[in-house]
Amino acid sequence: MRPVIMAALNRFSKQDMDRLVNVLVVATFRYQTVGRRRTGAIEITAARAAFNVAQGASKSTADIWSQFASLIPNDEEFEEDFPRYAEPKPTIAKYVLQRLEVMARQQKDGKTPDIAPVESLTLEHILPENPGAGWQALLESDPEVVEHFARFGNLCLLPRKQNKLAGNDSFVSKAGDMYSKSELLLTREIPERWSGWDRATIRQRGERLGKLAAMTWRANV
Repeated sequence: MRPVIMAALNRFSKQDMDRLVNVLVVATFRYQTVGRRRTGAIEITAARAAFNVAQGASKSTADIWSQFASLIPNDEEFEEDFPRYAEPKPTIAKYVLQRLEVMARQQKDGKTPDIAPVESLTLEHILPENPGAGWQALLESDPEVVEHFARFGNLCLLPRKQNKLAGNDSFVSKAGDMYSKSELLLTREIPERWSGWDRATIRQRGERLGKLAAMTWRANV
């Protein structure tokens, strides 16, 4: 996307550049970060878009987005991709969860919330990487559930102190002691919506977050 931005710097107003960066982030996040689609097609499209901006053929963010639109997953496709999305970088995972928290709160009360900076929060894996004794029954019935460990349906945010206390405890223990008392809506709602934790609930929560993601990463041209 960098060539598109470089081509637009001297041709677009600051306001238009803000819109442009937003739609390029949306395109990248939907197509590559979450969708894991082949990069060749989007690279070709970006190169063409940069050329059109440099030549004066594309004069607005809407012109540029129109060149990407048919390539980028629509809401239905994006919501289908999201439950399978596993982000290996904790800083990105925390950023995504914070953006989803903002959208969830906006949906609830229509206001842009003031929430803790992402740097003060830690990434909590509901099903731990090294499950303790409380997870033994699940592991015996579904050993491959650990493959879903890094998917977003299995992730939430907690303050650092709470995360250390949670450790590899069972779902019931963490839900009652930590999640239900959280100030974060998406963390607090986990025990409100689910009484146990397994492959199906990880998928269901991924679908819940996917709907929020489709509203969060939407091109506003």
